[in-house]
Amino acid sequence: MAKSLCFTHGSSLSGKSLCDSVVNTACAGASTAHREVTESKYKLKTRKAAAKRFKVTAGGKVMHRSPNKGHMLAKKSQNRKNRLSLKNPLKDGDVQTAKKMLPHADIRN
Repeated sequence: MAKSLCFTHGSSLSGKSLCDSVVNTACAGASTAHREVTESKYKLKTRKAAAKRFKVTAGGKVMHRSPNKGHMLAKKSQNRKNRLSLKNPLKDGDVQTAKKMLPHADIRN
């Protein structure tokens, strides 16, 4: 069960709805509003492999590295290698998977 605490005093808050965000409420024994921190049972964790491979732009697009630029570069033209150096947006079908792997990223599709 989640427990709510007053951020300032550390006293327990009762009768509040449980959520995973920080809200302003009044704690017991204080006349001013304080920040309430709710502790959830589960954490949303980022998959580190996905965090290293994908970058999220300010507009919310997920970008990934182009494949085929790791080896056998002698036979590829300079123009092709330059094009492969660019980051590409993730396909629409893979964006939902990336959202699950990066729960704290601001991904807008």
